Amino acid sequence: MDELNYFVRDRGLPQELARRLRAFFMHSRDMVRQDALKNILTRLSPDLASHCVFQTCAFLRDGKVFFLRRCTKAFLCAVVSKLHLEQFSPKEAVHHPQTMFIVRRGLAAKGGRILPANAVVGADLILDSAHLREDFRITCLTYVELAHY
Repeated sequence: MDELNYFVRDRGLPQELARRLRAFFMHSRDMVRQDALKNILTRLSPDLASHCVFQTCAFLRDGKVFFLRRCTKAFLCAVVSKLHLEQFSPKEAVHHPQTMFIVRRGLAAKGGRILPANAVVGADLILDSAHLREDFRITCLTYVELAHY
């Protein structure tokens, strides 16, 4: 937070923008911690890591991604280790074609429907034909943490 305050002061940013930046960083603390925890998985044995991933990733445990339902736990562990975490501010729109998103935290909506935690959007990314894939936009209602692949 000190570095952010130095940045705001050095650049002479307006107070409203400084407030938004501070709020963004305060809401991203858990995301930074989760990103650091991915390193722990690399230090565990493959079997132990796969059990941890399966227990901590509800979207996998609940079978929300149809093409991952019959995959080995080792493969699922590799997939989860490649997920990128990203945070978005309220009122931001997220539109990345052929990208799968998992809602980790916060409130978001797609097509007028609220997306609950662990909701998966864009699982059709594996389809080759663009006209078969859904073109969607996620609207962030609060600070939203998304994992994407």
